[in-house]
Amino acid sequence: NVVVESKRQLIKQTLRGFEYFPQSDSVFMNQPLLYALQRLPFVSIMDDQIRYKNESRIWYRINGRDRRVLENSWSYILLAMKTSSIIKVELITDLPLYVKNKNYDVIMNIITEESNFRGVVLNAAVIADSRENLNKNFSFTYVRKKNDYSVTYTNNEDNYTNQKISKTTEGGVLLAQNRLDNTYETNNHVVNVKLGRRIDTLKDIAFSIQYRDFQNSNFWKNTYNNPVPLNDYRNSNHRKEVNAHLSYVFAKSKNIENSISFAFRTGKEEFRNDLIHLTSRVDSISRNAQTLDKNVILEFNHRNVAKRKFRYEYGFQIYNKQLAQDFFLYATDSGSNKVL
Repeated sequence: NVVVESKRQLIKQTLRGFEYFPQSDSVFMNQPLLYALQRLPFVSIMDDQIRYKNESRIWYRINGRDRRVLENSWSYILLAMKTSSIIKVELITDLPLYVKNKNYDVIMNIITEESNFRGVVLNAAVIADSRENLNKNFSFTYVRKKNDYSVTYTNNEDNYTNQKISKTTEGGVLLAQNRLDNTYETNNHVVNVKLGRRIDTLKDIAFSIQYRDFQNSNFWKNTYNNPVPLNDYRNSNHRKEVNAHLSYVFAKSKNIENSISFAFRTGKEEFRNDLIHLTSRVDSISRNAQTLDKNVILEFNHRNVAKRKFRYEYGFQIYNKQLAQDFFLYATDSGSNKVL
């Protein structure tokens, strides 16, 4: 007896494009869907970012429904989805007019076992180097039904010291010598929180907020210098800022889309330049500049892509920008610790 068993194709070409069946793929069994998608023609993965023909734009659908998510969040969502829960992925090159007119090149339709899918992805990393720097990264994405949540935290630091020693001699006689020590320190903390909700096929709302704390210090110290003393000096910069963005997309149809967005940013930056005189009486001069900025923007946009030959878009923006700056210049006497 001869038994013939059929095996389901991994990739199948259709009149509209291609279809991929992740559950039949033993290589990517129960793996993140993001990595398995490179099975599709012209699809590649680089730095956990999905690409179609290198730079083409991809319009995503879940179970045949258009799904907008937070900007640049699709890689996290595809990492959270496992191939075991995906029936098939359709790569559609025959685009409807309203998608083509929005400058997209291909549609990727993900068919799941359940219409209300969910997924979680968590990444954490700590990188140490020989200069005793610790760079910390954390990201968390949660997808549940119509909601998308994302939290990321990064901490980058760079610290190093170096020195420069010089000597001047003439006829074997030491005329001058100098040693300059330089200490450089920088530290950057960034926290991002993003929330998104797909109300229905025509309405989406998204909110994001970012907090950033950046500090930088550069210190030059003359450990010794003969015969003429030189100045020590320090430059330091410290900036704190908050960015928030709220957007609401409401469409009358797939061809006519309206959006309202509100953006807010406020920040405070302090720059210091300290000059220290290495004389018999050690005095110091300090320059201190403080900047406070605040921006508020409200924007409305309307886009119509219903026509094949042309499309039109209009909008208006209301904004308020404020900038305040203080500048101080003062000197102190180290003997009396008084401002001169």
